[in-house]
Amino acid sequence: MARIVVHSLTKYLAATATASAGCWWTPASSLAKHADKFPRLNTPDVSYHGVVYTEALGAAAYIGRARVVPLRNMGAALSPFNSFLILQGIETLAVRMDRICTNTLKIAEYLQSHAKVRWVNYAGLPDSPARPLVDRYMGGRASGILTFGVDGGARPAQGCRTPSSCSPGW
Repeated sequence: MARIVVHSLTKYLAATATASAGCWWTPASSLAKHADKFPRLNTPDVSYHGVVYTEALGAAAYIGRARVVPLRNMGAALSPFNSFLILQGIETLAVRMDRICTNTLKIAEYLQSHAKVRWVNYAGLPDSPARPLVDRYMGGRASGILTFGVDGGARPAQGCRTPSSCSPGW
């Protein structure tokens, strides 16, 4: 199976949402093994003088096409100033991630103990099925992503956008 990771640089890396950017990553060998499933990589691209990306770029065919086609069609290149802003954000990433992980774990634990919360999905919780992976790959810190469900489903939660707007009992 081919794996492609798409990440928003705007959120965690840029830190202040002053730059808009993203990145892609894929292990080249992963796509090369499944080249037959990607006709845009294996057939001539008339918009690029008939190039066949797998022949011209080998294992880098996907990432090569992913870079040149949007660049030509939309100008998808990061400006030097946006690059600078993202680098500024990266300088404080370790401190921010530490706080994000600590705060998200506290929120997940609070939600787990709340009477009106039915379930909490956070990989950093001790009873999470993903916990062994967090320990193995992430040093026991599970980032800032969590989901949860409330008793009664979406309807009771719709009016609860901020703590002051929640119905009594929340």
